[in-house]
Amino acid sequence: MVASPGRETVARVLEGLHAAANPERREKTRGYFPTSMEIIGVAAPDQRRILRPLARALRGAPADEVLALARALLDVHVHEARQIAFELVGGRKDIVATLDGAAVEALGAGNDNWASVDAFCVSVSGQAWRDGAVVDADVW
Repeated sequence: MVASPGRETVARVLEGLHAAANPERREKTRGYFPTSMEIIGVAAPDQRRILRPLARALRGAPADEVLALARALLDVHVHEARQIAFELVGGRKDIVATLDGAAVEALGAGNDNWASVDAFCVSVSGQAWRDGAVVDADVW
């Protein structure tokens, strides 16, 4: 379990992403969804291989700690870390249940490409909307 959104955990995620990097994918991705974020070039299945042990380690962690870690992952301004952060949040119903419209909007800040928006909508805002934490007026 992670006691805080510790730099060590974020560093391990980034280390795993860099180890799984595919330079060819990185170049293709830059044209496919231009973004101001760093793109490492890691496919979704490889991102999930990095996410799974992290999510298991955080299974019993309080929702606010995991949410803080997700925010720390968003703060590194790396596309693939953002994807992992969204799936980390979306994989925990207890975290989604704590979200309100302002929290959802804050998590989505910085989404500047369709791939990030898609992941955010599926993993975070869509679940929050479905569960009533985000209301129609927040979306429209």
